[in-house]
Amino acid sequence: MEYSYNNKVTVDLEECQTKLMSNFEVNWKKQLIRKPNLCLYKMWKQDLKVPNYIKLNLSRLQRSFLAQLRNGSLPIHIETG
Repeated sequence: MEYSYNNKVTVDLEECQTKLMSNFEVNWKKQLIRKPNLCLYKMWKQDLKVPNYIKLNLSRLQRSFLAQLRNGSLPIHIETG
């Protein structure tokens, strides 16, 4: 990819997007491995696809609760001990 950019070579945009996304996903997975506190996130999130709940028409409060639940910051008894 760097060669194509530096030499202004025409590239297939779909192929370029596929390579970039693949490279991004590999780096994302490597960084997840280094974060032991994200064990629940790693269990739920196996790939970089947009989850279906993101596409739902939720209120701000509902989105907030869902986000807190997903990232482990919702003040529920199992999280607070």
